[in-house]
Amino acid sequence: MTSQLRISAGADKHYVWYSYHYHENLANGDGMPIIGGALIDITTEKRKDATIERLAYLDEITEIANRNKLMQDGEETFRICQAMGSYCWILVLDIDRFHTINDSYGYENGDKVLKQFAHILCKHTASGGFAARVSADNFAMVLHDYSDYGDDELPGRTIGHIRDDLQQLSFGELSNLALSCSAGFARIPTDGNSFHEVLEHAEFALAMGKGELSYVMGYDERMHHEIVSQGKMEKALVRAIEGDQ
Repeated sequence: MTSQLRISAGADKHYVWYSYHYHENLANGDGMPIIGGALIDITTEKRKDATIERLAYLDEITEIANRNKLMQDGEETFRICQAMGSYCWILVLDIDRFHTINDSYGYENGDKVLKQFAHILCKHTASGGFAARVSADNFAMVLHDYSDYGDDELPGRTIGHIRDDLQQLSFGELSNLALSCSAGFARIPTDGNSFHEVLEHAEFALAMGKGELSYVMGYDERMHHEIVSQGKMEKALVRAIEGDQ
């Protein structure tokens, strides 16, 4: 049999991991079992595992969850909401004109904005939920809805608070820059058959306002049909042009 032990190595709060391999033999003459084994130091292996997990699930720049972690925890959240009859919201957010920040103020300042934005999102998930950086300036956050029947105003209120915090960011060359964000949102579990689908629907909602600043839109099933119809229309137009119709 094997057990793992985490033992303090001193007052400096340094810990050492051991793997304890042991075997229990039949009892000796006085009725006590005989147990023998060996301790193996696995601290190095544990540190390697922690590093691998960090690379797999944390965003390097913002040090919050990445898309992999979002999908893993999101699917678990979806299952819990279904089982408990509870609700959560998935919000997908973009920083408006972020490419302008990188182009005009440099990538170092762009990374600072990403970090600060991540901290703001984490602040607003402290009471229940989690935030993740999906890609570039694209973020997502899951909010727990503690109301009995679903608080339809929760996403809008939260986005408003996030914008207020974002506008107060002021550092270095960006002190005179007005920062804002746009968002799309959908409800878990009623706006899809899986977390992936609900996330996709929130992204649909955000995509509907591309090009607009400070845009906020909740998912509506008609929205999906509209996007699909637009795609079919575009393909039909291409075929018509190719056929001189």
